[in-house]
Parts: sequence; C-alpha cells; structure tokens
Amino acid sequence: MRWTRESGDHRGEWPCAAGGVRRIARALFLGFAVAALLETSPATALDPERALSQYQVDVWQTEHGLPQNTVTSIVRTRDGNLWFGTYEGLVRFDGATFTVFDGKTTPLLAKGTTFALMEDRKGGLWIGRSENVVRYEGGVFEQLIDSRATGQGTSWSICEAADGTVWIAGSKGLVRVAGETMRIYGRADGLPSEQISALALDATGSLWIGTWGNGICVLRDGKFLPLGAPPLSNDSIWSLLADAEGSLWVGTWVGGLDRLRDRRFAVFGVPEGLSNDNVRAVLHGRDGSV
Repeated sequence: MRWTRESGDHRGEWPCAAGGVRRIARALFLGFAVAALLETSPATALDPERALSQYQVDVWQTEHGLPQNTVTSIVRTRDGNLWFGTYEGLVRFDGATFTVFDGKTTPLLAKGTTFALMEDRKGGLWIGRSENVVRYEGGVFEQLIDSRATGQGTSWSICEAADGTVWIAGSKGLVRVAGETMRIYGRADGLPSEQISALALDATGSLWIGTWGNGICVLRDGKFLPLGAPPLSNDSIWSLLADAEGSLWVGTWVGGLDRLRDRRFAVFGVPEGLSNDNVRAVLHGRDGSV
C-alpha cells in the first residue's frame, strides 16, 4: 500500500504502513483533567446538584495495573471497554482487569506516547501517537502512518467525518486520510499554523481546527477560513466541541472556556465557576449539557 503526500508544492511517497485514573460513581475521570466520561447510563450519571465530595472516589494507579500514572487520553468503545493512553503504553480496561499493550507485547507501540484515541464507524480503534498512527481491530495492530517518515509530528486529536474521512491534528500539519490516500495540509494550503492541537466536526460537516498559538479556523467547502470574530481569550487551544445548538466550545490554555455563538464569544473562567482556566477537555453530557 502506498500513501501520497500533497502539501503545497512538495510531493512524495512512502509506505503506509499525572495521577492515574479516578472513578467517581462509576464515571471515569482523567487524572490530570478530571474530565468525566459521560456515556454512562442515566442511573450512574453524575448529579450536577451534588458536590464532588459526595461521591465515592476510586483511584487506579500503577499498583492496580496501570503502566504509568499519567493518563493522556481516554475513549470508551462500543464493546464497553475503556482505553487509556499513558506515557508508557496503551491500556484496555474491561471493568475488572487492566491489559497493557507496550513495547514488550506490541512492537508498534515500543516507542513514543499515545495522545489521541478514536473509534471509527467500523469499530476500529485509531491510536494517535508521537511516533506513528496505529489502528487496532480484531486483536490486530496495524501501523497506518509512520510519523517520522511523513513529517506530520505528534498526533494530538483524531475525528471521523460522515463519509469515513479521518482527520488528524498533527504537530506539523493537518492530516486527511481517505481510503488509501493521505494528505498533509500546512500554511501553504491556508492554515494559520501547522501546529494543530484540536479538531471538531459540526452538524454541517465543517471541520473546526484549533492550533497552538494561532487560535482557530474552519475548513468549509474545501477552504480554510479565518475565524472572523472577536479574539479568543487565549490563542493556544487544548480542545474543541461543536454542540447540537450550533455553538463551538473552545478549551484554552489558561484562558478558560470560550463559547462561539452567532459570531460572538462568551468566556467562562474561574470567576464564572471553573476550578481552573486551563481547559484540557470539553465533552457532551447525555442531556446536552457541556
């Protein structure tokens, strides 16, 4: 299989090839982000009227089976398993047992760190890493992209469009994977920066792109468009979420949480009730809350 790079005028080909996990009332939290996994059933969902201190807190760390205590990413797959990225391996949790995939068991994961996880519409798990992008399905790991060969850098975020196209936020460009073709977009294509840090698809199919240091832009009808709105509270973006009401939520580095609606920004920070202005993750609740 061959992959083709198309970025500006440059073309080439290459072979395709902080603190543990917390459980609160059976919802999972990232150690560094304290972000709840909200796909729990209504019976086990967190009650917003109750204080965090009112819940039983379980903490899983290396002594319980994690290879390392910094959790970098998390996803729940449709088979009910939870997957975690750490600095020393990928972890699957079935509710009772942690299974670690690292260099000892999985050569493709021998080097680097997992920073992004995404389950595609076919049930495959995409694993975005500092060294490569790997897909797991049916017990088999397959390398899709060698990041060192392509020059895309670390994969920070992955999302899938309705037509099956997969977008990857790379530290050196925006990556589009469609079938057996890959393209890396950069400044020459209209991006404000090649340091892509977050992605979100909205209901119209537009792709919102967060950068580290240059704010956000949107890919619409094949063109990268500037924001064209009042400035963000901070131009370094950790996370993006497009909600069902047409708003875009932007988690920033030390700028709090921004909401873009009708070409206007509202900013939510510590004065509005956030515990910290460093917003690493933004998620939907079952009831539509953010």
